[in-house]
Amino acid sequence: ELVLIKNVNVLCIARTELGEIIAGTKKGLFSLKSGKFINYKPIGEKNKTLNETPIYDIEVISANEIWYSTFGMGLFLQDPGTFQNLNSRDGLKTGGMIFDMVSDGNSTFIATRNGLFQFKNNNIESHYTKKDGLPSNIILDIDLDNKGNLWLATSNGLSKFSGKSFKNYSRKEGLPAKLVTTVHADKVD
Repeated sequence: ELVLIKNVNVLCIARTELGEIIAGTKKGLFSLKSGKFINYKPIGEKNKTLNETPIYDIEVISANEIWYSTFGMGLFLQDPGTFQNLNSRDGLKTGGMIFDMVSDGNSTFIATRNGLFQFKNNNIESHYTKKDGLPSNIILDIDLDNKGNLWLATSNGLSKFSGKSFKNYSRKEGLPAKLVTTVHADKVD
């Protein structure tokens, strides 16, 4: 049953493997219970400011791993025992914004205002920018195809990352505009 929830600016929504609905808003995280948004407050003093931070994306990896991207506070990883924040101290120098993320099982790729980051083995392992072949450092959306290629929507075209190199697409290759705000890769054989 649909219920109108007033005065909440929802930026993203996800369903956990246990069926809980979590929403990222301009004012932090909320869970939906009985048609009402309830503030989702992780335990710990250091997580207090999360309730005032815009949550731009939620990526449910498994029942034991959920990622939250924010505007201004880096990335949060929730697992059964912890709620940890990854930010510039961890090598995640995003320029303030994380737009999206996707996981391939071994790595989590993070789309930011400062290029593409790869998180693997509990570390920021790689950071790709224009100098590595991206058409822009501003990556607005990201998706993974069934062959392991990353597709990146950027402020200067579309890019495909094979894990080794970038293939960029622009108006020259038929894009209708320079700015690509979203991308979706169908999972087909």
